[in-house]
Amino acid sequence: MKQNLNLNTGISIDLSLIAHSSDSIVITDSKANILWVNPSFEHLTSYSFEQAFQKPLFFLFGTFTDKEAIDRIQEAVQRGVSSNEEILLYRKSDEPFWVSLNLTPVRNEKHVFSHFIGVMRDITARKEVERQVARLQAQLAGMKYLDGWIVQCAWNKTVRDKKGQFISLEKFVERYTDARFTHGISPEASERVKKKKS
Repeated sequence: MKQNLNLNTGISIDLSLIAHSSDSIVITDSKANILWVNPSFEHLTSYSFEQAFQKPLFFLFGTFTDKEAIDRIQEAVQRGVSSNEEILLYRKSDEPFWVSLNLTPVRNEKHVFSHFIGVMRDITARKEVERQVARLQAQLAGMKYLDGWIVQCAWNKTVRDKKGQFISLEKFVERYTDARFTHGISPEASERVKKKKS
């Protein structure tokens, strides 16, 4: 692997300083075509340097990559400005993974833009936790609870709902809880039935 990369802009990058970063590092030309990647990139994406070389960084995008995020990154590349996105990418095996992608333009002392340095940090585990939390919150939001006093009319066994109307216990439970009634027979009722038949 190269130890130095001359960007033909009067700037030479010492690759040994970033080669062993735990983050995935990629250096591209002004159109986001890949010129160099570190081993972390190879490990994260399953693409070797030779397989990624001169391919556009966009080749890691896939079916479920957010289209709006893609548009923002492409616009940043066209304008030669920085870009920060949390985006879904795809490995060589088509396995999706989430990264925090930071693209920074490289300019020489005359402020001429010619390259990007990209840093990708794997955030797949964090995104999975966020997905599970969101799912749990949705489940909790759909649950119904009862608290406080329930007013019951002893004469006809109805209960007062939140609107002040008296309704059957069955309707009350179904309206304010996730429980549902089904049919069954208690031991006492079963004994009474047996006695009536005998």
